[in-house]
Amino acid sequence: MKKRFLSLTALIIIAVLMLCSCNAGVITGAPPTHSEASSFSSPEEAATAKIQAEKTTNKIEDATTKTKETESKQNAATARESTTAQSTKKKENKTEKPSENKSTTKKETANPDTPSATGDPQTEKKPDNLCTLTIECTDILKNIEYLKEGHEQYVPKSGYILEKTEFTFTEGETVYDLMMRAAETYSIKVTAEHTSYGIYISGINNLDEFDVGKAQGWTSGWVYYVNGEFAKYSSSKYVIESGDSIVFSYSCKYD
Repeated sequence: MKKRFLSLTALIIIAVLMLCSCNAGVITGAPPTHSEASSFSSPEEAATAKIQAEKTTNKIEDATTKTKETESKQNAATARESTTAQSTKKKENKTEKPSENKSTTKKETANPDTPSATGDPQTEKKPDNLCTLTIECTDILKNIEYLKEGHEQYVPKSGYILEKTEFTFTEGETVYDLMMRAAETYSIKVTAEHTSYGIYISGINNLDEFDVGKAQGWTSGWVYYVNGEFAKYSSSKYVIESGDSIVFSYSCKYD
């Protein structure tokens, strides 16, 4: 737009100059010389030429003024457009920043109670049908000199035939059932006897009843505990409950 107005101004100036070339003496407003005055046939013609020259000058001034006003308006419009563009860019930047903050907040406030995709055991709920089984003979290690000859090879150095191990169980399953499953899984020899009181486990891993202190008259053999309490009845009659901790222990002296 600015170039177009400048071109218009140039055309006006050229037209004026051409007109001026025809009436140089009149346009300049200088008093006509004798030769110039003689070019007019009468004073009336000279006065008319002077008036036309003044009109032309006024038109040039008006055109120049309008051109300047147009340029001023164009500059003002350009400035407004620049200001509007800057304001719009600022608004877009302000709009984008809260979006980034919102995204960060969502990541930071993820629910910690939700189980992880990798199956973190700390966040997964354990099933209700779990119990533990331990088989130990640490008491034999304390009385190893009284153990039946040749049975030392069956006593682990740690005293544990089966360290505490977690098992699932089915409804109605007994301690005896669990022991036989563990024996099959871990290749442990178990000797059991049927009595009037139920099934009695008399030997585990070739360590049997009376294998310790028989000559001394000791009563030795296997007993079991549930949740730290001595079980007073057969393992075949104790029905497992969720969370039970079952321990079979060889006792060198028990009543």
